[in-house]
Amino acid sequence: MAGAPRAAWILWLLLLWAAPTHAAYVPEVPSAAFGQSPFYDGHAAVSVRLLSDVEQVRAGSSFTAGVLFDLAPDWHIYWADPGDAGLATELLWRSGDAVAGPIQWPKPRAFVEGDGVTTYGYRDRVLLPATVNVSDSVGSHLDLEVTARYLACRVICSPGQVTLRRRLPVGSQASDAEPPLRALFAAAAKQRTAPPVAAASARGAADVEPTAVAAAAAPATT
Repeated sequence: MAGAPRAAWILWLLLLWAAPTHAAYVPEVPSAAFGQSPFYDGHAAVSVRLLSDVEQVRAGSSFTAGVLFDLAPDWHIYWADPGDAGLATELLWRSGDAVAGPIQWPKPRAFVEGDGVTTYGYRDRVLLPATVNVSDSVGSHLDLEVTARYLACRVICSPGQVTLRRRLPVGSQASDAEPPLRALFAAAAKQRTAPPVAAASARGAADVEPTAVAAAAAPATT
């Protein structure tokens, strides 16, 4: 039976990749790890969740956390380099017992917006992960907080900002999150790409080569 957990994880991964966006798995998170912003015509344009690929952490270890963005139809947010317009999405992490690394950016797609402006970003759903390094001196639990700042655009653009929080228990061994949640992180890792400037951070890059951006982005869409 040793192979059963691995087989279940692989099955969840295949189902996740094959499933249409509207049928996507929705992780359950504590209320403090969920937020929505901005709102348009009384409906949320973007819903965000703070996720972790482990349910329990170990002192001195690392794990992957991330912010999952679910966007309403026709809305999009932006990559590290947003292109000719837009603003790069930011994740600002805070913890007294851990340090988070930069966003591990998934491959963006290109959007052709008004007046032929080309931008780069994400629609439907995207997970923006980061590696979290836990202190050796962490206590019985790890408190993790992240503020997501982004610009959501459809016909109009509206800034969004949400602060999310999670508390993870600390034990002698780390324990994995459930298979469908780990499959989300695996899918994001499969799509990972480097921003076109090596020094780009969660704030994006100021001066980029257009050819490098185009090579990293998916085909343009309206």
